[in-house]
Amino acid sequence: MGCLRKILEREIEDKNNESYCILEDNHILNCFALLEIVLDFSILPKLQNTSIQDRERIFGWEHELLASSNVTSTKISLLVSDVLRGKDIFDGLQQMDELLEYYYSNEPKMACYKQIGQQRYDELRITILINKLVIAIRSKNVAECKAILEQIQEKFASTPHSRVVGIQSCIDLYSTIYTILVPLLPEDRVNTYFIDLAKMIQNINQMLTLSQLQTWLKQFEEQVIHQLEQITEVNCKVIERVKSYILTHAKEKLMLQDIADYVNMSPSYLSALFKKQCNQNLVDYMNEVKMNKACELIREGKYKIYEISYLLSFENAYYFTKVFKRYIGRTPKEYQNKVKGR
Repeated sequence: MGCLRKILEREIEDKNNESYCILEDNHILNCFALLEIVLDFSILPKLQNTSIQDRERIFGWEHELLASSNVTSTKISLLVSDVLRGKDIFDGLQQMDELLEYYYSNEPKMACYKQIGQQRYDELRITILINKLVIAIRSKNVAECKAILEQIQEKFASTPHSRVVGIQSCIDLYSTIYTILVPLLPEDRVNTYFIDLAKMIQNINQMLTLSQLQTWLKQFEEQVIHQLEQITEVNCKVIERVKSYILTHAKEKLMLQDIADYVNMSPSYLSALFKKQCNQNLVDYMNEVKMNKACELIREGKYKIYEISYLLSFENAYYFTKVFKRYIGRTPKEYQNKVKGR
């Protein structure tokens, strides 16, 4: 029992390792088998959100959980190597690695190495889908993002793959989208999912089964869509504020910098956002509002053309006439004559 305890407390790395020498000196390698007890804690509520201290307490009670699995609802599986006579311990460790890969996809309650057969795996090849997802996120296309994320989940479900490939694919997915999405998130909105890259990678690495990764992928989809919808909502409110500002200050000399300051954005970002949301240049919208106001003043019949030009803060009547014709399709005088029925 003392030998077994020493073995379990050490990681066997090579034949010069102390643990390996203990096995050899006690003739255990003449005939032995390895047993892996897999404890799946994923069914425990909100385990991924627990503190490091709480997780240590949970995992520190593994031997008690073995005796009380019905109470804790912890899933327990047994993975058993072949009986290895006179073979190297590393043959047994290799078998255990293959058993854990088998467990990843099948989650048996018990599996022996001689029963699992040769496993064949393919590459997931989701890099192209991740790149498409990046483009969809940058364009704020929620429907396209959802479709791509569902394609990724289908890839996981339909493609036989190893745990290592599944884990790394999820890490690549999260890491890439983290770097793209986080800078877009509104600072005044609560974000608890895209906040700690290292912790998320640690959580993904601890997942043992395909079903756990599939659950994670579904949660990831929900979070990405939720964050994009928040970004879209915030952007719509920004555009509403911009339009309201322009309408209110239509008679003043409108400056892009003043409008950008009003909504706490840089002029270049605001211009790009307005173009994306409204399919129209911000400067064009500003001039369009002024020209509509000019038409309104002409219809009132109280002001001369040069006075309207002055009221709308144009530098001179000539420039006002030029802009008016560009947006209305005729000069202010021609528009005035039309209103009077001439």
